[in-house]
Amino acid sequence: MIIIDLDNCLADDRWRRHLLPPPGATEAHLWHPYHEGLINDPVHHQEFWEEDAIVFTARPERYRFETRLWLNRHSLITPYLYMRPHGNVRHSVDLKRWMLLALPRGIRTLVTVAYDDRMDVVTMYREEGIEAEYLSIDKGGDYHQ
Repeated sequence: MIIIDLDNCLADDRWRRHLLPPPGATEAHLWHPYHEGLINDPVHHQEFWEEDAIVFTARPERYRFETRLWLNRHSLITPYLYMRPHGNVRHSVDLKRWMLLALPRGIRTLVTVAYDDRMDVVTMYREEGIEAEYLSIDKGGDYHQ
């Protein structure tokens, strides 16, 4: 079982990155233009997908329907979709650590590897005892999230 991120890992968001708000922006309305186009993202790295993969994304819960639609459109079926709760402004590292700790113990023990496009998140997984690998579409590194 794997944990995998979406934007810049599986979902090719390069075409909409110009809509990202300035670094440090936490107001939800500033992120809306970037997120509302997610349904049109091409898929990449589909070869990393496993049945019943666990998705940890910093996308807000508000976009759950669109995210599920995108996953289904690309045959990426999972019962495990963890998204940023409404009003949560935690840094991605803290958010994904919280998601990891929220996994039922029986599920967490089945995780063999986690993939993320942010090295700080990869480091966090490793600190938590999960093998983790950097996976990025553009290899361009860590844009803010």
